[in-house]
Amino acid sequence: MKLSGDFVIHADREAVFEYLVDPAFVTDHLPDVELVGVDDDRSFRVQARVGVSNIRGVFDAKCELTAVDQPNSAHYSIKGIGISSRIALDVGFELTNGSDDATTTVMWVGDAIVAGRLASIGTGLIEPIVQHNTQEFVAAIQRGIELAEHGEVISAPAEVVPASFGPGGLTPERAKQLGILVAALLGLILLIRALRRKD
Repeated sequence: MKLSGDFVIHADREAVFEYLVDPAFVTDHLPDVELVGVDDDRSFRVQARVGVSNIRGVFDAKCELTAVDQPNSAHYSIKGIGISSRIALDVGFELTNGSDDATTTVMWVGDAIVAGRLASIGTGLIEPIVQHNTQEFVAAIQRGIELAEHGEVISAPAEVVPASFGPGGLTPERAKQLGILVAALLGLILLIRALRRKD
């Protein structure tokens, strides 16, 4: 599963880089994530609450900063385990000066591999949740840096677009299949409720 995007922050590149490699700042802005401990200046541990469909629980993850090129780019390698599943996530970002020295463009890409119980749900249900959480994270990072630097939010919220919605993207045929699946699941839920009422 891949996502990518870019957004502009009203702060200089050096400041943006320092925020994006600060474990406390990053974890404060991740949805449902708590910083458990900092091992050294390149690695830290987090706990994440996960809820997809009927699967809910806590993931323990180790995050490591790799390939750091201050103040231009960095790469996170994240490995997590929990609720009978494993996640490997690679996230990289590259910073360039914006239209002036007071802004920075953040270009980022993420690639996730999910195995175990969560993988059994299917990417059709997981990808919209990942996209939503990524959207929240990007907006929170943007707001957090601008508030810290200027005391106010200046930029319009960034939009996160899936780089891939499975092979071939979200085609009309896949959208139709996803709609049929959702309708079938809702029908099954209503049937179960009706049968329970009869008992």
